[in-house]
Amino acid sequence: MAGNWILAFLFLASIAKAEVFYVTSLRYRGNSKGDITQAVANAWRDACASPWPAKVIIPKWEYYLRGANLKGPCKAPIEIQVQGYLRAPQDRSRLIQQGTWNLMFDFVTNSIIKGITSLDSKYFYINAHECRNVTLQYLTITAPEDSHSTDGIHIGSSFGITINHTTIIGTGDDCVSVIGGSKNIIATNFICGPGHGISIGSLGKYPNEEPVTGVAVKNCTLKYTQNGVRIKRWPGSPTFRPRQSGTHCKQDDPSKVKISEIGFTNIKGSSATPVAVKLLCSRK
Repeated sequence: MAGNWILAFLFLASIAKAEVFYVTSLRYRGNSKGDITQAVANAWRDACASPWPAKVIIPKWEYYLRGANLKGPCKAPIEIQVQGYLRAPQDRSRLIQQGTWNLMFDFVTNSIIKGITSLDSKYFYINAHECRNVTLQYLTITAPEDSHSTDGIHIGSSFGITINHTTIIGTGDDCVSVIGGSKNIIATNFICGPGHGISIGSLGKYPNEEPVTGVAVKNCTLKYTQNGVRIKRWPGSPTFRPRQSGTHCKQDDPSKVKISEIGFTNIKGSSATPVAVKLLCSRK
């Protein structure tokens, strides 16, 4: 986690009645400089150990957070509600871990992540790895247009990820990127750009990489993007099969990339270059 970032609400579960843990209570209060790193860790520890549904709340204010590693499994569902502003330290040496992303979700299941505004990450803003049945909605992600490798939402080896009602503005890379092992990824009703656009891949970088299947992008607006929507691959890539059926494009050589069941429908807009759409499929 690096750079300044703001969280409004982060829901890991929907809980009607829960035991509440305030990170600003006397039990968990941070230091005099507003650093709540240890307070968040302690509140999560107790919430995770609770046999009843729990809620961790960071009240309205501006706080500093050097990093948080919130591990499970927990005994009951947990909701994290961040009502204030969380800022990373300007001095990267103060970070408690070396990651340069803003938010990483590893092995998260049956969860909702919503209402987050994330600013100025030094790498991926949201990284979802080995996640199952996760919805990301009402997100705002902003970075300088010339920043490098700042994917808005990066998804790998995950199943059943839904992105909707999200605005990704000015990333220096992909608004959404999906890599190997991901299945049933749906992106609807979101705005992307400036940036590179929406990317499947790059695929095939690693040996025995799993394919990407069942990707659907619907009712989205892309503005001033470098590529719009694209499929990126390395030589020797596995298979990519989106959800829509339509034009088939594949190679006979099984060691090369195979792209099949692609559909483009009801796409409107303008292009800054004479070529708006390029489909290059080899039969060799």
